[in-house]
Amino acid sequence: MGHRQRIKLAILRTMLSTDSSLDALTTIPGILCPTVVFVTTAAFVRSRVLSHGPLPISSTFIKFNNRFYGAVSLWFLFTILLSRMTMPYSDNTLIWLLPTDADRRYAYHLSKFYEYIDILLVLANGGQVALHFGFHHLTTPVLTYVRVLKHHKGWELFATLNALHHVLMYWYFGGIAAFRPILRWTGTLQLVMGILTEIRMISVKLADGEVVWPNMIAGLLLACYMILFVREIKMEEAQREEEKKQEDSSGISEVPRSPSAEGLKVD
Repeated sequence: MGHRQRIKLAILRTMLSTDSSLDALTTIPGILCPTVVFVTTAAFVRSRVLSHGPLPISSTFIKFNNRFYGAVSLWFLFTILLSRMTMPYSDNTLIWLLPTDADRRYAYHLSKFYEYIDILLVLANGGQVALHFGFHHLTTPVLTYVRVLKHHKGWELFATLNALHHVLMYWYFGGIAAFRPILRWTGTLQLVMGILTEIRMISVKLADGEVVWPNMIAGLLLACYMILFVREIKMEEAQREEEKKQEDSSGISEVPRSPSAEGLKVD
């Protein structure tokens, strides 16, 4: 093993060691337990805010977290795309620190637990958790367990589009307002392409006699996300129409809403 390969192996073992305690998050009980803890914590935070008001530093943490996770999403986007482009030259690639496919899938799965922080920060800031926002964050680890960790054939397309959407979305909520008009399109694109991918995979696997239940679970979850995403957009449009009518009738300018309460932060 060459010097560079040893360094790469050491770094990856430090960052994404599959022998670490995080391995528990790659099992069904390991997914359910932190989810229960998270829901309990979220209920406590909401109760605390209702009694004493938003936490003073929560808005600062929200902006920092959005910018940080936008950068993490950019890393996922970069590594997935680069791995596909350099695959034929993997033995000689100059990007020798590029994670392996297993490392990327492992990190991508774990990142979905980190996204739980989104809900806690929104609640701590006095915001409301929309149905899509909550359902998506609570169920995505199941989706990535089934379709990224275990039955991962074809996982890159949805993950790439999801990472792109997250780069734009988190940086929008981190302060880059120019990304807002794009979010509906990237959010819709990732879900539509994800559903179509699962339908195609089911068709191919049925012809080959392979198991299709992982793709059925993934397709069902993505379809639920799509339905809730469209519902969220329609509710936001209806709310804006109502606010505009009230503004026209009263002559009072619309009060800006907190970014954390906007319907776009649902995926």
